[in-house]
Amino acid sequence: ERAARAMVARWLSQAHPPADAGHIQIWADEKLLTDNLVIQECRNKTVEVRRVGGSDGYLRISYAFKNGTAVFGETVDVAPNLAGQLTWDHGDQTPRVFVITPLQDNKWSDATTNFSLHVELEYAEFMAHMPSGPTVFEIENNDPLTSSLSAANGPTTGGTTITLFGQGFKNNNTREEVVVDGFTTFFKHVFVGYEIRIGHTECARTTWLSETSLACETAPGTGSAQAIRVTVQGNYSSDFDFSYDVPLTNSFTPGWDEPNGGATLTLSGRNFGMEDANQTVRVGFTESLLTGWTSDSSITATVPEGVGEGLDVSVVLHPDDILRVAVGSSIQKFSYAPPVLIDVTARTTDGTLPMVTITGTNFGDHDAGQKGMVGDTECTSNRWISDSAIECRVPPGSGSLVPFKVNAQGAVSTPAPSTSIFFSYLAPPLNVTVTDVSVPIANVAAGITMAGVNFGQSPPCVNVRIGQTIAQLSTWISDTSVTSSVEPGVGKEHDITLYINGQAALADIQFDYRQPTPLSTDPDRAPTDGGTNVTILGTAFGAYDYNATVFIGSTECNQTVWTSDSSISCVTQPGTGFTNVSVTVGGFTGTGIDIFAYNGPSVTGVAFTFNGTNTSSDFIRLLGESFGMGPTLGGLSAFVGNTECTSSSWVSTTSLDCQVPPGVGSELPVSVQLGKYLDLVDKAYSYEIPAVTGLSPAYAPTGGNSSILVLGERFGPSCAVASGLPPSICNIEVSVGSTSCSDVLWVSETALSCKVGSGIGSELLVAVTVDRGVNDLNGTGGYFTYAAPDVASLIPPSVPTYGGLDVTMLGSNFGFEQPSQIDIAIGSTACEPVIWTSDSSLQCRSAPGDGTRTISANVMGSFKTPSNTVRFSYLEPPLLEAFTPSKVVPPGGQQLTVHGRYLSVYSGEALSITIANVPCLNPVGVSATRLTCVTPPLGNGPWNVVVQIGNRRGDLVIAEANPSITAVSAFA
Repeated sequence: ERAARAMVARWLSQAHPPADAGHIQIWADEKLLTDNLVIQECRNKTVEVRRVGGSDGYLRISYAFKNGTAVFGETVDVAPNLAGQLTWDHGDQTPRVFVITPLQDNKWSDATTNFSLHVELEYAEFMAHMPSGPTVFEIENNDPLTSSLSAANGPTTGGTTITLFGQGFKNNNTREEVVVDGFTTFFKHVFVGYEIRIGHTECARTTWLSETSLACETAPGTGSAQAIRVTVQGNYSSDFDFSYDVPLTNSFTPGWDEPNGGATLTLSGRNFGMEDANQTVRVGFTESLLTGWTSDSSITATVPEGVGEGLDVSVVLHPDDILRVAVGSSIQKFSYAPPVLIDVTARTTDGTLPMVTITGTNFGDHDAGQKGMVGDTECTSNRWISDSAIECRVPPGSGSLVPFKVNAQGAVSTPAPSTSIFFSYLAPPLNVTVTDVSVPIANVAAGITMAGVNFGQSPPCVNVRIGQTIAQLSTWISDTSVTSSVEPGVGKEHDITLYINGQAALADIQFDYRQPTPLSTDPDRAPTDGGTNVTILGTAFGAYDYNATVFIGSTECNQTVWTSDSSISCVTQPGTGFTNVSVTVGGFTGTGIDIFAYNGPSVTGVAFTFNGTNTSSDFIRLLGESFGMGPTLGGLSAFVGNTECTSSSWVSTTSLDCQVPPGVGSELPVSVQLGKYLDLVDKAYSYEIPAVTGLSPAYAPTGGNSSILVLGERFGPSCAVASGLPPSICNIEVSVGSTSCSDVLWVSETALSCKVGSGIGSELLVAVTVDRGVNDLNGTGGYFTYAAPDVASLIPPSVPTYGGLDVTMLGSNFGFEQPSQIDIAIGSTACEPVIWTSDSSLQCRSAPGDGTRTISANVMGSFKTPSNTVRFSYLEPPLLEAFTPSKVVPPGGQQLTVHGRYLSVYSGEALSITIANVPCLNPVGVSATRLTCVTPPLGNGPWNVVVQIGNRRGDLVIAEANPSITAVSAFA
């Protein structure tokens, strides 16, 4: 190796190297590969590694084919090897050959997959030249794709044209490039072969329509779900199935046969197949013994053994091929001859219902589920014996001369001529009366004795049913008497039914078990919040667990557990007071009166609270135990002293809210009563000093002299004023802000009246003083507001947008003297300065503005939200733009139209039009852009036209029209 490298170094150092190992190149199709090589999926490709341009010395390289999106062994194979060494001796230029084989997956894809060939120099005696990088191969998927069909089924005779739509059908005019001796290139036509197969049969007249559609004509065939295989230039895929129509039998002869079969059936129809396809014929579900295929529309078969009526006769193609089997149908139906009855082994009963053997013909040569019947009722058990005999158990029934029948798969028998085969039941029991009854107690059964007629002349099959329960033992005594042992049970109004040989009769009365009776509870009382396990003791709770329910009062007990006929336990729910206990078993309810009680209340203290929804009195919260478990429980009330609370509101089992009633006193007891129980806490509550809680009304006009009602609490007992004495006798004073009310009058413990003086302001504190002869009880609380300023009208109601005009506001409640603080706003813009005139009048100067706005006034903090009924408008001044006519004549009398903008005349605005200070006659506002008038006599023009709309003004000069002669009259 060292010698070789030294030789190469000397060779490179010479200006004209004496030898060359050559160039390693990758060739395919007689072309040097300089770009990616595209390989069609269906074709092998030969690739050569060539030594060209020199052959001096020994040369060895390594090669490796490497996966890309293509995977060796799955989508492509390379021979002879995927990796290894290639060697050339001195003078050897023989190409080294690889065969690339794309593996066909028969699935269409629009994406290509790729892999690459890498070569590297391992040894060269002389200078060798290698490719600059790997050679990339791309495999192009050529498999066609069928995405839809024009027809997915057709007759077995073939001839159906189907069109396949999809992709990859190629262009039938494809050409490919051919290179000759490495230099000459030409294109030759490539024949694209197409084939469509349905199953294993090639389609006829396959036609290329486009790169996305092919058509063909189906060949004769049979079977369903036949794969459609589309082959394009050797590539194929199967994406859809085609089904030949199933056989349809229109008619056949004969239409019936004996059960042993053997008749030859001739069937006419279609889609029987164009060749022998192992066709069979089924009558019902039984295949024929022999079938002869004649044509696509005719087939013969031998009727198999069978029974039944209205059976399908179906032609089956490929019965042994689960993938191709096609089962047909028939319009006409086939029937076997119905059974014919000849005799029966028993025609009546003397007790139990008999097992009988029915004989006849046409019962069938095998067991096909044949059933004997009495009337329209199937026998309770059936056994086929032979074509002439069947055994069955007579079903329960009634009546005489009820016909026997045999049903063989829908074919119902007829009696043989001159043969009558009937069954007569015993007469049903009648007039059943209960003559003696004893009710079972606990686990001990009781008895019932019944009398009537038709109970049987010998011991029959006897049963007695109480409700839905069969009696433990029933005994036949005679044709008129039966006794029964009644099992323990629960409930009431159960029917008593007597069965004689399956024939039923109701007794004249119903049966009641004992009524459950609760007698006591353990324990006999419990806390009101529930959760206590209580055992109810009594009788008739049932010998077994019958899912009894227990109610304590009107509330169902939880977790009821039956223990015995005399004991049931459950867990109490919340409740109060003495209460009844009810037990219901099997729909029968018994009640124990006042056998259980909830604990009474215990008061331990009082906590004070305040409820903002009722300011007429305090609320207090009573604390304790056993106050019950809900606000709907009855009999719960609280007291302050001896007076019941205005309202008592349950909060929890340990707390109760009381709305304190009106009253006086201190250190009064507070008590709770719940049902028959009462408990109290002493020295728990004292009434407080007066408090003002409200005013009615809470506002008045600024002029005063208005009566108001002061609402509150603890204004004292009935005052001497009730006797007509002056209010001063009661020493009651009321003040609004710093001003005393006049004419104070005591109305009640919670109300006073007085007259307020004149004033202004808002949220003025109202104070009440009541002198009880001991000390002053002073209380405050309510707030009084004089009426807010109210703007009723404006003079003027609008001004031009440039403002600057005085506006007078007329209304009320502006104050009876100059207020120290007064503000007026037009919209959000101050109108100032403000001049107070009176309680009903204010004035201010408008600022510039636009649009329509509200007016608001604020006097000493008293403010009223602006009303939309009083609006102030900024109006644009009239803008005159043109006249019609554009010029007028001095004599006047012309109709003049003024054109422009902002020419609307609003309600309350006066319109005047002057020309050279001379009023224009009959001015009329037509629209926002047009006015009209009649011109007055004028001097020489031009003249200034002035439009005045309210306090808005605009002008424009109009020219004098030149004289014109409109007509000449001749005078004699």
